[in-house]
Amino acid sequence: MIKRSSRTPVPGKPDQHSLDGRLTNLGFGVFVAALALGVLISLWFQATTCFESCRTSRTTLAYVVTYSGFAAACVLAFGGARRAAGRGTMRAIWPAVGIVVVFVSIVIGIKIAESV
Repeated sequence: MIKRSSRTPVPGKPDQHSLDGRLTNLGFGVFVAALALGVLISLWFQATTCFESCRTSRTTLAYVVTYSGFAAACVLAFGGARRAAGRGTMRAIWPAVGIVVVFVSIVIGIKIAESV
């Protein structure tokens, strides 16, 4: 009699761990792309604003909020996926949470920066 480990897929039955792994990898790829887009947006804002009269305190606050959001998104995405892997639950949700936090922090940073 052949013993099957929990990681060995049963013939004819989709492997849940494989699907979760693929979705997690795809999610982290999109997450890294969202972070890169956020950094480009913040650099573009820096290059195109504040030529004459500029309230640097608002601009600084916008950068602090945006980059703090990026850091929180990284902690949520990577920490959540690691914890989910330890518990044996679905990991693919955590990169999506990170992507949402990245875009929310970008929007909040833009709104603060527009008030300059």
